Amino acid sequence: MRVKVIDEWESVLAGLGAEGKLKPRLSVTRGREYTVYGLSLHEASSVYREGVLTCQLVSDHGNLIFAPVNIFSVTDGKFPDCWRTEIRGGSVLIWPDIFYREFFFDDLSDGVPECVAAFRHLQSQLEGAG
Repeated sequence: MRVKVIDEWESVLAGLGAEGKLKPRLSVTRGREYTVYGLSLHEASSVYREGVLTCQLVSDHGNLIFAPVNIFSVTDGKFPDCWRTEIRGGSVLIWPDIFYREFFFDDLSDGVPECVAAFRHLQSQLEGAG
């Protein structure tokens, strides 16, 4: 799946913030395309209003981030074969298996070698499918 940042993304993003929380900030570029690594819909969020569908993608700074799909247009809507759906505690997760590993996102952020290698492999799989 691939998405492209819409022109008015910053104003759309500002309107999606959870009431009384810090305004979300993202490192994405207007008009740029990104590969989507997963989708998630969370019942509650500390950043976005309830019911905002987010996609996981690599930001312009190289970090895996959760960004609301509302700031993108879909350029390729095909779901990768490696995604599977789970419902956990009020959240709907459509992710590759590695995202379901305990502490995956923390370990990736911390640069745990096995986790980084697994994510790089996923990137090569999904980038090659495009």
